[in-house]
Amino acid sequence: MGSSTLGQVCYITCGEDFSVFLTLDGGVFTCGAGENGRTGHGSTRDEIVPRKIMELMGSTVTQVACGRRHLLCRVNERILACGYGARGQLGCPQTPYALVPTPVPFVPNEESPYSPSLLKGPVRIFAGWDHSFLAVATDISVSKDFRQFDFAKQILTLNVPTLSICETFKDSDTVNQGLGCMAGGGGCVYLCASYLYR
Repeated sequence: MGSSTLGQVCYITCGEDFSVFLTLDGGVFTCGAGENGRTGHGSTRDEIVPRKIMELMGSTVTQVACGRRHLLCRVNERILACGYGARGQLGCPQTPYALVPTPVPFVPNEESPYSPSLLKGPVRIFAGWDHSFLAVATDISVSKDFRQFDFAKQILTLNVPTLSICETFKDSDTVNQGLGCMAGGGGCVYLCASYLYR
């Protein structure tokens, strides 16, 4: 597989009119609206099909997060950001937008109990509408590499053994709703669910 070929995708996230794909080898592909550089390709051109962010070549990206019009990537102990940043969501001062992934300076002030060495630990990046933040885990054994699967959070393939597990629920059991289905290849049906059994 070539360096610009969409390989094994292990994590997908999306913002307003654009999508981001993280591959097992740490590559990042984007497609969709390129306004303000949110796709990270050095331009504002829209990308119809997923295209590898060439500025990240040679880097292994372990996390990606999308805001409305911006993208965050974690590479080792660095956070890179691109897209719309006029409200400070890129973390790069005086940067209204960045066309390519740009390093976010991490400089805590005098009152901060944290230091740049914080990024060496289990940090998770998040992005939302017009904001970004980091979450720090206290358990250093927790992996924050999106390329490592958490099998408890994977899409459930609906097959006979899985259906037999569902038969164990009683009518009196309480299950929080949030269930959807989609068809997959090879006659599979995927159950996309967010439910809690009490």
